[in-house]
Amino acid sequence: MLIFRDMVLILLPGFLCDETVWQDQFSALMPKYDCLIRDYGHLDSLSAMAGAVLSQAMAANWIPPMIHPDRRADVALIDRIVQMMERKTPDIFEAQMNALLSRPEAGDLLSRIECPALILTGSHDAWSPPVRHDEMAAVIPNSTLVIVPDCGHMSTMECPDAITEAVQYWLGCHTPFRLRHCSKAIR
Repeated sequence: MLIFRDMVLILLPGFLCDETVWQDQFSALMPKYDCLIRDYGHLDSLSAMAGAVLSQAMAANWIPPMIHPDRRADVALIDRIVQMMERKTPDIFEAQMNALLSRPEAGDLLSRIECPALILTGSHDAWSPPVRHDEMAAVIPNSTLVIVPDCGHMSTMECPDAITEAVQYWLGCHTPFRLRHCSKAIR
């Protein structure tokens, strides 16, 4: 279980070994340090092994600001996020990062959105804070802003019931006869 301190120590088993080889050190170090034992024995090349280790290291560094601080010890949630990230290849990561870093400024386009828009974020989203969502909602006509309490960037996984409820409410507001009465209702 990661507690997300400043550093993560990744312990790598050697040839024909698994986590057992590091178990004593892991037990002794865990109270003070975040430690991971990465088993990559099923992989058949050094580059695949290195990729697996790097993906876990990246996940360990990326997850803390993505989730609410109270969920950083939620092993099931963290495992789901890590597994999701590990299903992405380095090529997919590179493509998505390139798209993110080279995206055009869209601020001027937001005011031209003509359909109802739901803008939803977690109250503790450190990657895209609520103030950014508030700015978008202020310029998108007929938008609804929902800020989910006690939730981070991974809102759909952290607070699935609250997200589903917000989306269902928003969808219910946007039938033709209700549209004028529900705009900004959840704000």
